[in-house]
Amino acid sequence: MRILVFQLGALGDTIVSVPGFRALRRHAGPGGSLHVLQQRLPGHRPLPSTMLEPTGLIQGATTYEPVTRKTLVENFLLIRRTLREHKIDAVAT
Repeated sequence: MRILVFQLGALGDTIVSVPGFRALRRHAGPGGSLHVLQQRLPGHRPLPSTMLEPTGLIQGATTYEPVTRKTLVENFLLIRRTLREHKIDAVAT
């Protein structure tokens, strides 16, 4: 099973979500994958994928820009493309 995880927040939120990622990883099964959908953070704050990819819990990430009137349609198209390219079976938040 291929699961898209919508990840909000930064370092603290990512740390406390690790048990949830482990559970999703088990649920996805041996041939499954987890892909993170994350918002670009202001400044030089690390993205969730930067912390999660080395653990092997996720297999990829898509980063979208903070939502504004200007980026709304672009973000929607990026998310739609991510769902299609990775053939996502389920979404978790």
